[in-house]
Amino acid sequence: MAMLALAARVNRNWPWIFPLLILLACVFIAGIALVSQYVGGHHPCTLCIAQRTSYVVAAVIAGAAAYIGRADEQNLERCMLLGVCSLAFLFGTFTAFQHVGVEQEWWDGAIFCEGVMADFVQESERQRLGFNQLFFVPEMTCSEGTWSLLGLSMATYNLLANLGLMLFSALLALVALRDILLGDMPQSRSSTESQ
Repeated sequence: MAMLALAARVNRNWPWIFPLLILLACVFIAGIALVSQYVGGHHPCTLCIAQRTSYVVAAVIAGAAAYIGRADEQNLERCMLLGVCSLAFLFGTFTAFQHVGVEQEWWDGAIFCEGVMADFVQESERQRLGFNQLFFVPEMTCSEGTWSLLGLSMATYNLLANLGLMLFSALLALVALRDILLGDMPQSRSSTESQ
């Protein structure tokens, strides 16, 4: 309960802080994935690329929530944006769970997980159409984890990160909504100046 009270107090006094933390977490996690790819040589599979989507979408939305969090009168909009962030992380959690299941052989991956999608497009067509070369890594399948720490693959850590950020952003959205409904948010500057 003390954590909720602290979150509510921070949300009332500095409503841009938590969305900014979500934005920074997204940039940090996406940065780790890119460094792992370009510096560490761990080529991503198709599901790895799909898992990055949640961080890109949530970073943009959290940035917007942090920006409008500076204005007192935009509390409902910020609350809705935090809710959309939690939905983006829900997508990331689902995608990461699917990837972990393919890695652990709980189920088979779809055709795009087999590393054979590059065979469907000729090399000249790839260059002409400007395909992203990250999607054409034929030696990588989704069932092969290229990196692990303490016995857990990168997909498992991504699952935990998405799940944690989903719960965090959903909690923030609910705290902000509660404050709006109870009238605990500070009044807008324009309404206090008119009184």
